[in-house]
Amino acid sequence: MTSPNTGRLLQRNGRLHLDLPDFEAPRPVRPLRPRPLTAPEVVVFVDDEDEDLWRINGLDELDPRSRVELEQALRERYYMPRIEQVTSTRTLFGTHYWEVVTNRGPASFALREPGKNVTWLNEHHCVIRDTVGNRFEMTDLRQLDPASRKRVLTIL
Repeated sequence: MTSPNTGRLLQRNGRLHLDLPDFEAPRPVRPLRPRPLTAPEVVVFVDDEDEDLWRINGLDELDPRSRVELEQALRERYYMPRIEQVTSTRTLFGTHYWEVVTNRGPASFALREPGKNVTWLNEHHCVIRDTVGNRFEMTDLRQLDPASRKRVLTIL
């Protein structure tokens, strides 16, 4: 991996490319957050063979144009709807089925093993991973209406 402040990010043909001094030409990359919940500022850039090409420890290590390109790519890759209301829940054979309203509209998902698939970032903020790997965020349980909060606390 190369040290910070030596690379540039470019958008070409709908894909993010990394330009480093030791590259002959910019290479297509995917930005990954190794620890998206606990250290979202760290980003690793990998090529199509999953080889690590570059690492940054914060967006402030990038020039303004590269930062804009990376922020857009990360928004697309780490899309996480925020739950604003829990309209219903039901449990069947250990799987919890949720109907929710998010900041992006209505959604439904299934949750198994809350102890393994719910990450608490603090006492009121959590991220839920459903049975197919999608993530949903609840930023503050105290902000939910009483019925939603009761449904959440019954399961979690």
